[in-house]
Amino acid sequence: GVVGALVCGPTYPMWGYFFGEMMDLMYTPVFDCPDCADDFDVSECCTDYYNEISDKIKSRSIFLFWAWVILMVLIQASNVTIFYGFGTASERLARRIRSMMFNHYLIQEPGYFDMPENAVGEICSRLEKDATYIKSKTGEPLQAVIVFIFGVLGGLVLSLYFCWPIGLLSLVMLPLLGAAFEVQNNLYMGIEEDNKDDKKTG
Repeated sequence: GVVGALVCGPTYPMWGYFFGEMMDLMYTPVFDCPDCADDFDVSECCTDYYNEISDKIKSRSIFLFWAWVILMVLIQASNVTIFYGFGTASERLARRIRSMMFNHYLIQEPGYFDMPENAVGEICSRLEKDATYIKSKTGEPLQAVIVFIFGVLGGLVLSLYFCWPIGLLSLVMLPLLGAAFEVQNNLYMGIEEDNKDDKKTG
């Protein structure tokens, strides 16, 4: 799963890079034929000039085509690897926790099961739901965080390579953006909790 995240994360900044290259290719200017007065055949000079430009555009188009194909294959393969790896890990964790809970119930005294909160239905519900809660917290959220980390690192490397001032600016802004999202999340969760409390009191 981590290997798939390592491949999937940097594909997002690479997608942006290839998209920019494609837009640059589509808007490539083709200027008029240069002055060929020194040449004997002006038409042949212009033909060579336009053929050279067309060959460059064709070679870049072929490169971008294969780049998009490889990127799509990497995204598909990495996503399958991510969901399989983290899904398998979370399923095994849930099964191990459920087995530990069941073994814990087996060593309890008979009087433990006479309590209303420890009835057979309640115990079965715990075995079913509690392990599922842990699975929901360790599966998709964990894989999203790892993909995000590798994506940010890939974007920083790409920006530092092509334009180091923008890369440094992004590096400085990341902690500020993280703090802003944390404050926003805390405010949003606080508002939701207040609404729940109002509904209960109402």
